[in-house]
Amino acid sequence: MSIHIPENSNFNAFAMIVDINGYNQLVNHPDAISIAQFTRDILSDCIDAIENQNVEVVGFMGDALLAFLENSDDVFMACVKIAKDLDQLCEYILLESDVFQFAPKGVSLKIGIEYGTIEVSSIHSHFSGTQKLFASPAINYAQRILSAKKRGNRCLIGPNAYQNDLNSYTFQSRKAFKVKGKPGEGNYSYYQLDLSDIWREGESTESYWG
Repeated sequence: MSIHIPENSNFNAFAMIVDINGYNQLVNHPDAISIAQFTRDILSDCIDAIENQNVEVVGFMGDALLAFLENSDDVFMACVKIAKDLDQLCEYILLESDVFQFAPKGVSLKIGIEYGTIEVSSIHSHFSGTQKLFASPAINYAQRILSAKKRGNRCLIGPNAYQNDLNSYTFQSRKAFKVKGKPGEGNYSYYQLDLSDIWREGESTESYWG
């Protein structure tokens, strides 16, 4: 069962953002085509990999998805499943996607996770109808740490998520890394979950998609 999301109320959860590396470089390529389908294939595959892991995928932000999870075990297993499934996904895209020729070194993903209180409201438009609207420092934090200047696959964990039982798993370092925030924000700290033996091309490696 996925995490319960209340109507127009607050709840505590792990906020997970899964983002495609190098998307800006790809979408701005003058000869690239079928970008929307390519993005759909990658994000749909991530959804298929994690939705049976008590994950509620709640929205999309261009080349990224936003999901909520209830506990640290679900977070860890969702990250593992995304990493494992990437290998099969890359083989499919190699054969089926017109975009792959502009990404010769394949697809890599970055995952940002933080824990906190999620505020829920709703928003309406004629095109989309009524949808839930989510706001939280945890979502913002997960987004900010994704800007860490590393390349290749990686899973970055915010300090609240790290302290909320995720620290029992294996990390690249028990010392927090830092990423510079926007002007007036200060720095953001994060930990890197060690999935280097699972990711298709290792982890935080130099690649086209960094």
